[in-house]
Amino acid sequence: MNSFLLVIGILIICIPVPLMIIFHYTTQWKKLRELSAADEKLIKDLWDHAQRMEDRVHTLETILDEKDTTWRNNG
Repeated sequence: MNSFLLVIGILIICIPVPLMIIFHYTTQWKKLRELSAADEKLIKDLWDHAQRMEDRVHTLETILDEKDTTWRNNG
């Protein structure tokens, strides 16, 4: 009887426990892959800032092209 319980204990340790650990960390990994609401807001804000900067650069290039057409060759 004592050896039977030992075998059952070893089987429980060798099969379900590693599976539970694997499933736990798989779930944690999947949670980390999803973006939180704060992350989505940060990405949207960064995108908006990049768009505004692109518009500003385009405007600046247009102004410089009107004033001095050779400015691109000077840099």
